[in-house]
Parts: sequence; C-alpha cells; structure tokens
Amino acid sequence: MESFQSADVRRTLLSALDFGLSNDVWIEDYSHSFGTLYYRDKFKCIQFLLVHLHFQAHLEFDPVGLTDS
Repeated sequence: MESFQSADVRRTLLSALDFGLSNDVWIEDYSHSFGTLYYRDKFKCIQFLLVHLHFQAHLEFDPVGLTDS
C-alpha cells in the first residue's frame, strides 16, 4: 500500500488505478469553514461498482437482515 502526504497526491494515486474512476467525478466543496471538502458523486460510484466485474462477488442485490451482536 502506498502512503500519501496530501489530498492531491491521494487523488493522483486513485486516478492511476486500472479500474479507477476518472478525475471528472470529484466534487469540490469550498463552503466549509475547515477547508475544501472533496467527494465523489454517489450515483457515479454505484454505476462504477455495477459495471466492474471485479466487485461482482461482493455485491448483494437481495434484502439482507442485520442483527445486533
């Protein structure tokens, strides 16, 4: 696993992944008092997961009941 020193380096590492999301799906929000918030469009992320067969075994389409341990 690679480490990173800034959000820019992290975004560069994520965009370099073979199956990665493109850089155009990053959303920048400057309205927060603590700095800039970067996030991705949740619908594009869902679309990404549904299209890539790498994640097929990890997707669940039926309702799942969760119980407290």
